[in-house]
Amino acid sequence: MVIMDATALLLLLNEKTSPPIDPITNKPIADAHQRIEYAVNAIRKRGDKVLVAAPVLAELLVRAENAASAYIKEFNESAHFKPVPFDQVAAVLHADFTRKAIESGNKKDGVDDTLNKVKFDRQIVAIAQAEKADTIYTDDDNLALHAERRGIKVIRTHQIVMNIQTDLFDSIDGVGVDETPDLAENEEEVVEAQAVGPVLVKTEKDSAPVIENTKGETVIETVPPPLMSDSPTKASDPEHSSNIHSIVEIKEKVNTTQFIDSPSGTPGRI
Repeated sequence: MVIMDATALLLLLNEKTSPPIDPITNKPIADAHQRIEYAVNAIRKRGDKVLVAAPVLAELLVRAENAASAYIKEFNESAHFKPVPFDQVAAVLHADFTRKAIESGNKKDGVDDTLNKVKFDRQIVAIAQAEKADTIYTDDDNLALHAERRGIKVIRTHQIVMNIQTDLFDSIDGVGVDETPDLAENEEEVVEAQAVGPVLVKTEKDSAPVIENTKGETVIETVPPPLMSDSPTKASDPEHSSNIHSIVEIKEKVNTTQFIDSPSGTPGRI
């Protein structure tokens, strides 16, 4: 599980939100919305959820103005968000944080902030721990300090690196990472290639074939026109010769095929 503060969620929901300052350049992060959106897509892709803590939601709604109702609906209806309350477990954790700070002689635990803000940040961290979140997205230095002291990893917006080359194939024609269509519904024939095991699916006459590799990654491959001819091609297996319109040999595609690194580190064919 991961948790986001109000600023990160606003950056996701409204690209006009003022971006945080990049501590390296001391300038606003130009692509802050895209970075948060990319991070959320990565979280969704691995089947995880984004926690929306009650204190975070309260702050977000104050800043949301007329969009408040739409944001609440998004969080309640989306399978990728999980609104979470400040419940009894979180209250016990919050009390423990505060008691230990008092025992140390500094109720704010050395954080340079108002006492109300310290309590607010502790609530968010307590909820994160109660929900077993291991990561928080925030650009708030004091909230980050509270989280790190409780063993929660902090990711700031400028630290989110977008791997555009890999992510491109998860969003072809605007399809989200969890909404990739089943291309097999339109298939006319499937020819299994040798060695690496990708599958060629010929969808329509003169259309580009689709390659689906053994990792389940689906991309569109451009094949020179001569290879897509509908003229009869001899098949080595007589039993299937009448059903196969064209066979693309691996060795004929080597010079026109690109490779990318798959998530596992093994080159994948596209």
